[in-house]
Amino acid sequence: EDLVAEEEMESEEAAGQQIIIDKLNLEIAQKKFQARKKLYLIMALTGVIVLLGAVLTFYLFSDLSNVRNIRVNGNYFLSDEYVLEQCGISLDSKYLVLLTSFKEEKAQESPLISEVSIERGRDHTVIVNVVENRIMGYRYDSKMELILEDGSFVDFDSRYIKNLSLLPMFMSMSD
Repeated sequence: EDLVAEEEMESEEAAGQQIIIDKLNLEIAQKKFQARKKLYLIMALTGVIVLLGAVLTFYLFSDLSNVRNIRVNGNYFLSDEYVLEQCGISLDSKYLVLLTSFKEEKAQESPLISEVSIERGRDHTVIVNVVENRIMGYRYDSKMELILEDGSFVDFDSRYIKNLSLLPMFMSMSD
């Protein structure tokens, strides 16, 4: 009887050990499954990020991201081309990365421009609102110069002015 009891005890102990081993194997399998699941999630997110980056790069380097229309408002004497040149904006500019505050500062460095505000409109339209420094007229001494309201002179370039005939010409009087 002792032998039978001892065998039963050993068999129960072996069964208990097998249960513990099975539980450990199950935990290891669950951890491996969780790790694999996490790895697949990271790989999927990385793939999505790479794909979005590729699409964004393609978009930015294609003509689809260019400015499609530019409107210049508030310029009476200054030509649209001059204002846009001073702003550094063209139809080749990228709409999404158009840094308007830098463009406004750049344009205000011109002696002919007092203020500029640049807005993004619908359908890749850029709206440039300009306030001109008042041009009183022009003179021709040794070279043609524009005369500004504050009395300063700016060398004349035909690209600056829409219609020179709208400005008075000042002539020097000499004895």
